[in-house]
Amino acid sequence: MYATHGNVAWATGLIVGAASIFTAPLGVRAAGRLTSVGLTRTFSVFLMCVAIRLFWVPADHVAAVPVGPARIAIELAIGCAVGFIAGLVGVGGGILAVPAFRLLLGMSQTLAQGTSLLVILGAAGSGVIAHHRRGNIVRAPVPWLAIGAVLGGPPASLWVQHLPQALLVRGFAAFLIVTAALGWMKAGRTAPAAGPR
Repeated sequence: MYATHGNVAWATGLIVGAASIFTAPLGVRAAGRLTSVGLTRTFSVFLMCVAIRLFWVPADHVAAVPVGPARIAIELAIGCAVGFIAGLVGVGGGILAVPAFRLLLGMSQTLAQGTSLLVILGAAGSGVIAHHRRGNIVRAPVPWLAIGAVLGGPPASLWVQHLPQALLVRGFAAFLIVTAALGWMKAGRTAPAAGPR
């Protein structure tokens, strides 16, 4: 749906997605070694900082980085980070890719969202395989969640194409803030209880 409206940067998406395939398993491996509470809260703080930064950038600001070695290096770096975070905390990668495309590559919000969906194909797929090997997949709800995503994705994507950029940017920033707050609170509830005094 994004592609039919010209809102997918194919070259960038393929480069970032390819890089994410190699780093997602590294994130999965790291997830098994790190403390979940500290990890979740660190990521929550990071999301909050990104959201605040998005609020500062004018919604109509588009400053594309010229094609060349510098842009490719940025894209590879984004891909490595997206893949690692996807494997580490179990997100598809779009939660990091969208603000990275917007802030580092100067994409419009709609183009950033469409391109991130292409990237997720690599990061999520590689991460799922790595998690499956470690027995971290609950299969029962997967078909129903997939059906819901297939039914809900196209109309939502079509609706987004007609929304003002300012609303999309601010809405995505607000989504990051809510996600960060929920992650922080969830980490608090799962923190190990203190020992006997």
